[in-house]
Amino acid sequence: MRGLLGRRRASFGRLASTMLVVGCVLMLFLLVAASTILPFPAIGAAVFLVVFLALGFERCGTLLMILAVFFAPMNNVRAVAGTASITASDVLFLVGMGLLLPSIMRKPLKLPAPYVVGAAGLVSFGIVASLVSGTPLLSLLLMSRLVIAAIVLPVIFMWWRPNLRLLVIMASGYVCGEIISVFYSLIDPAQVQRAYGLTTHVNNFGLASLLAMCLLPFIWTQLPSRLRGFTWLAGLICAWGVWTSGSRAALLMVGLVALLFPLLERSGKVAWLGAFTGTVGLLFLSRIENADSRSALGRLFGGDASVNSDRERTNALALGWKQFNERPITGRGFVDVIDFHNIYLGVAVAVGVIGLAFMLTLLWSAVQPLFFAPRPYGLMAYAALAYAGFGALSTNLWDRFVWIVLSMILAARMLAEDAMEAEAKEQAERPDAEPLGSAMTRPPLQLSSRSF
Repeated sequence: MRGLLGRRRASFGRLASTMLVVGCVLMLFLLVAASTILPFPAIGAAVFLVVFLALGFERCGTLLMILAVFFAPMNNVRAVAGTASITASDVLFLVGMGLLLPSIMRKPLKLPAPYVVGAAGLVSFGIVASLVSGTPLLSLLLMSRLVIAAIVLPVIFMWWRPNLRLLVIMASGYVCGEIISVFYSLIDPAQVQRAYGLTTHVNNFGLASLLAMCLLPFIWTQLPSRLRGFTWLAGLICAWGVWTSGSRAALLMVGLVALLFPLLERSGKVAWLGAFTGTVGLLFLSRIENADSRSALGRLFGGDASVNSDRERTNALALGWKQFNERPITGRGFVDVIDFHNIYLGVAVAVGVIGLAFMLTLLWSAVQPLFFAPRPYGLMAYAALAYAGFGALSTNLWDRFVWIVLSMILAARMLAEDAMEAEAKEQAERPDAEPLGSAMTRPPLQLSSRSF
């Protein structure tokens, strides 16, 4: 009976994938027919058809998912010129997900318990808050953006559960995409004040550079020794992206991660390196600060009219706190929640304090592997911790270039649980086998979390 259901689901998935692929290709050709300026959609459609015929459903879908992650930090690269919110990464992810649907549906769906509780509570309170708000349809429409980013993306990745090698390739692709964005900021004459690369805003550029830097320790552990030097070079390039973006929140999170890393990983070498770098930085702090007042450090000390930005943020926080006090339980819906420069206050205003608790539970499910998952899987969660801190000073609530990284972290969490369960089973069957955790580095805390 189970085999029959599996075959039916696979057949349905293959049919749905075929219809999705055909629909996307037809849409591309219609866009080409309606455009007389750029032939790029036609070229893209032709290349896609060749790759699809050569690789088949699963391998072509995997390739498109890798490309979706690669283009994610470049969120100003649009699928079609003139579209307001549909990026190239969105289209690649949609088609890639459709191609992978048959193989995904053959796998069991397993989700972390904190994530399930947080997602269910957030959606429930979001619907209630939207219905009691003055603009229910607009609020529900904006909530759908959060659902797509924070629920659909992670669930797809956790259901798909790409193996460790694929996670390394995708994480490396994200870093390479951010490196291209940094290089573009150097050659674009319009970005002479604060850099924004191939993103839509300077803070997005700083956050993407921060997330890319946080993925490098995970990548470093999986590379052969002769290639590990490239991670240091990539780290310097991404650090330059944080610096030139002028994002003070990104710079602060870089410092926080740098302080926590040697403590959580129990690395004396990294601690000494951090102490040496910090000492050199303090010695030349005044010169660095005065050299470029538009940099992240210069703005942290009040340069480049950052006082005006502080005043705007203070006023926005005061307005958000006032709106939260008006409806602390039910919330006011998702209209204008990203105007407060604080994702936690924005969620509290939207869905109330209980809904905020569910949102924090959902976010904790991505931060949790940093403390509880064995290495190398838990190393990816430094990016989740950095985003959690960055969110207190930003509007990046439902940006896909953020949640695609958190989705990879949650997928790594599921792989870690599978690996630990398999090792525990082997230990139970073979008492003389190596102790549990011998094949993986132990997590900082000796605890585990259950999943549904």
